[in-house]
Amino acid sequence: MPNAGKRTKSKFTPRGCRQQPRRDPSSGGQDPPGPSDADLISAASSGPLATPGAKTPRTRNHPYLSSSRQAPPKQARNRAEPGVIDAGISLDERVGGLLQDNLPDTQQASPQTRITSLPRFEYNSLSLHTPHSLPTAPIPSSSSSTPSFPSLPVSKASPQSAYTLWPHPEPRASPYGLGQGLPTISSPAISGPSFLANAHDFSIESFTATFAPSMGSSSLFKYLNPHICHGAAHDSSERCTAPQCHGETRVAVRQEIFSWIKDDDGEDEPKRIMWLSGPAGGGKTAIAGSIATACQEEGLLAASFFFSSFSPSPDRSSKRALVATLAHHMSQNDALHQFKSYLLMAIQRHPDVFYKNIHEQAERLILGPFRLIQDQGERKGWPRVVIIDGLDAVVAEQSHDTTGQRISRTSEEDRSQILDVLLALSQNPSFPFRILLASRPEHDIADFFATNTQASTILFLDSKYNPDTDIKLFLEAKFSRIRRRSGISTQWPGQEAIDRIVHMSSGQFIVAVTFLRWVESGVAQQQLDEILRMGSQNFGAKNPFATLDSTYRHILKSARNPDHDPHLIAKWILSIASSMKKGDPHFSKVTIPPVRFWRQFLEDTEGELNYRLEPTSSLISIPSPDVTFSCINIHHRSLTDFLSTEARCGDLYVDEPALNSFLAGRIVKFWKDSGPPAPPSLAGLAVLVEFLRDLHDLELLQPTAQPWGSDVPMYHSFAQFMTSFSQKSKNDLTLCDVGWWSAIYLTGTLPGAPPTSQFQLRKRPKLLGAIYCGIHKVMNCEKLESSPTEHTPTVSRCHAACARWRSGILAQAKTLKWCVHELEQVGVDQLKDITVWEFEEKFKKMGRRQPDGTLSACYRCQPTLSNS
Repeated sequence: MPNAGKRTKSKFTPRGCRQQPRRDPSSGGQDPPGPSDADLISAASSGPLATPGAKTPRTRNHPYLSSSRQAPPKQARNRAEPGVIDAGISLDERVGGLLQDNLPDTQQASPQTRITSLPRFEYNSLSLHTPHSLPTAPIPSSSSSTPSFPSLPVSKASPQSAYTLWPHPEPRASPYGLGQGLPTISSPAISGPSFLANAHDFSIESFTATFAPSMGSSSLFKYLNPHICHGAAHDSSERCTAPQCHGETRVAVRQEIFSWIKDDDGEDEPKRIMWLSGPAGGGKTAIAGSIATACQEEGLLAASFFFSSFSPSPDRSSKRALVATLAHHMSQNDALHQFKSYLLMAIQRHPDVFYKNIHEQAERLILGPFRLIQDQGERKGWPRVVIIDGLDAVVAEQSHDTTGQRISRTSEEDRSQILDVLLALSQNPSFPFRILLASRPEHDIADFFATNTQASTILFLDSKYNPDTDIKLFLEAKFSRIRRRSGISTQWPGQEAIDRIVHMSSGQFIVAVTFLRWVESGVAQQQLDEILRMGSQNFGAKNPFATLDSTYRHILKSARNPDHDPHLIAKWILSIASSMKKGDPHFSKVTIPPVRFWRQFLEDTEGELNYRLEPTSSLISIPSPDVTFSCINIHHRSLTDFLSTEARCGDLYVDEPALNSFLAGRIVKFWKDSGPPAPPSLAGLAVLVEFLRDLHDLELLQPTAQPWGSDVPMYHSFAQFMTSFSQKSKNDLTLCDVGWWSAIYLTGTLPGAPPTSQFQLRKRPKLLGAIYCGIHKVMNCEKLESSPTEHTPTVSRCHAACARWRSGILAQAKTLKWCVHELEQVGVDQLKDITVWEFEEKFKKMGRRQPDGTLSACYRCQPTLSNS
């Protein structure tokens, strides 16, 4: 409602006021006797009280009332008892009726509806009652043409109520059913001076009432809470250990940013977006976090969002919650209380806004409410900036079309949409803030700002900001803390050691931070000596990350790899990092697997994960063995960048085929080692269900996107998984309980588990189809065929795993009432050529209700199915 919060006037003239008879001096100054109780009762039952000189109160039809609620013409009303205002219906009833008639069903009635006229009424004195649903609103004094009245005493019984007029002593039900939408709680008359005590012989020319709109804090939060990312706020508990600038470091950079934030728009065309960029490990997140904290202390921060690809919250690497979170932060600022009211109304008007694209969300949740705020000219006390960090960490969510096929979308496309929205906001005059955006210089982000130089300013963290000085101050402060904690003399580590580390850092704070974590992970002097010996090597000038890479190599080499696989730790780290890509939102909102999953998936011996990764604690944080639901934390993305680049990590490099082979081997090993629990327990089944949900969300087990109805072979849907089997994995496939796993993937439930949602899994018939159609090819069964002779034809000699899985899948499918006879007729050598569409036609679930009401059945392979 655009008039919310404004002062509205309602003019009326109570011409029918009953005049008080003059006092007779002969009566001693006493009031003349009024009508008796019997007279009052008789008059109440027959019509208006016949008082000489009194006029009958008239009630005009109100322009905001529906025809069903209008007062009947010339209808007689009972006159109130002396001392009670009576206009036939109370003001509370009128306000309730007006609001309830004119508001949509989705909105609650509020005291913001404009009332243009009120009926005339008669009164002797005034009684006040407080309905429960209206906020406190003092009644202002009347115009200068009316007498001044004593101040109105405030009742403490209902502090969130507004004063309204009720008949006294008991509120009468409205004869027209008005006010039913606003339940009220009547309180006793307020004691003390009356608003119109002993007033007579005057008329009210105008009446002004101000209704303060309710902010609806709890209601607004209930709307927003499912759609905001709490962990993305700069001061969230999830970021309690996030880096911050030391008090005396990055001073020049922070001063430049603050100067831009506080600029009074003196330029003709001010640039309202600043892009803070620089190489990995340059301290961008620490600077953005420090700026956000300082701005909040000065009342300059409107909102913040810190993206992160390693957060346990999937929304911190997605665009999904960005706009709603920013709008929520803005609504929490006391100076933006009007925005908060209009935001609530916008959500009530468009409750589906959270499922719109982010352009539409920004229009309705941010720009729309700000447009409704009047008198924005001064914006005195308003915050100044929105801070967004880590845009390069945004990962695209994958969606599906109506047929269930995945629609691929790139991370660059999602980042481009976010940048377009931020640019549109900054260029809209209704948007009152500047935007500070921090990210790595990814090519798509750099191209965007290169083409929008007129609207943005770029701050790149390079040598001009003298990062060596800042790193030196940072090291001195940290070493001082280590000395105090460890009881080391003040001469350690010495200026020469600090200068050496500054030189090795090459302007990158991540190097210094990594060094310090290494020093703190053991005996400080010994750990530092190892770093200094490592720094004496000559890495050359071609690799700007040479020192950082040397640090990573040194730490990873200290990990406890087994003798048979010197790359095991690198495979573990890359496996954990790959799972941080979000799962399939078509079925569920997937989070990063907890440490319990990785212990079950990666370990051959209990406790192996913590043991082998313990020396790498300065790079990776592993929860203690007694913690099961926390997540593994990789401290910085530059570690995975290092391991993914052969030129940087050298002999630690693990290429993609080798990593996929490792993951496929662990999946097959789990299939081999798992089977029907004996005896089954609900606790054990619940743990297995949780593990399988995380397992199936691994990228390797996601079907590749295929055009619907295409001629792509069925096994290509999982070709990356199927072609990654090592010889050991092929051998393990021969030992799997195929029937048990086929039942799980065809029904989506564990055999023996209760039929409740707690034990439900995603059905995976396509995974079984890819195995059935492709296992003959991937096992190289063609090479096992016997050579033809003059008397014997070529005989196919399938691998044991091929025969076991094909027969096991068909047997379990028949048991579960699937039609498979057409699939059985396909020769084993032709299975690899069956397309996705052909497989689904030959492998169908029977017993489903069809449009004609009958059950689908195949009378060849499922003759027992009934159509009853």
